[in-house]
Amino acid sequence: MKYKLKKTLDCQKGISLIEVVASIVLISIILISFFGLFIQSAKTGKASEEIVDATYVAQQKMEFYFNFSKTSIIPIGNYTEAFPNNYTIDIEITKFSTIYPNLRKVLVKVCEGQEYDITGIIKSCSNRNAPLKSQLQSIY
Repeated sequence: MKYKLKKTLDCQKGISLIEVVASIVLISIILISFFGLFIQSAKTGKASEEIVDATYVAQQKMEFYFNFSKTSIIPIGNYTEAFPNNYTIDIEITKFSTIYPNLRKVLVKVCEGQEYDITGIIKSCSNRNAPLKSQLQSIY
């Protein structure tokens, strides 16, 4: 038994070219699948970061109107603002109810990109079908 094992080991002097090519192909397939996961993870991370940033911008606007509502009545209307991080903010303020005339419903939409009309006024998110990144609504 010992003799047969030794004889078998002596016959195999090295690795053949076919074995080397097969191992390289297998390693390449495994690495390519992992690279796909890394690329998808990076795209998801970037999209998540944009949503968090836009939500932070919307939260800042909501806090502004909350603090404003403590001292004054919020005026009714639709407003569009440009934000420095390439966001457009649409603010829609409506009367909440006839029972409580001083209550306002505030809707803040944040979309990506800024686009101006020929007079230099920024276009709202809905007028240009911009991708919506965040939306918050509250009553003050």
